[in-house]
Amino acid sequence: MSNPLQRLTMVVVLAVAGLVTAANAQKTPQAPEAAKPEITNPGNGSSASLANGGINPQNWPEGWNYVHATNCKMYNSGGSTFLVLYPQEGGYFYTVYAPFQSLISAACQTNHWLAFYVYDNNGDWDYLYTYDYS
Repeated sequence: MSNPLQRLTMVVVLAVAGLVTAANAQKTPQAPEAAKPEITNPGNGSSASLANGGINPQNWPEGWNYVHATNCKMYNSGGSTFLVLYPQEGGYFYTVYAPFQSLISAACQTNHWLAFYVYDNNGDWDYLYTYDYS
């Protein structure tokens, strides 16, 4: 391999092979498909509100609730676009508001810690705090 073109070709082939191997090693398995929640009203809410109008208070009590953002999914329902967060702790939180959707989706990509302030026993929330760690 005295030809400089052959050397360059070999280096490029090895570099591309290394990059492809590294990219495949970083892929994580996808989480199973979450069931679409029954969201009855637009706004900010959580799985503390049951589809039949009842309340499930053991999920998210009033006050600050801390979760790991693991999976997010967008749904269209009733003319609104919902972002639904499925945290590692179970249940879900949802919002139709774009500023909250931006914050939550960024945390979902990095599995960061989030805090939601639930203000009533229906699981509705109005404050979101993001952390820069998992």
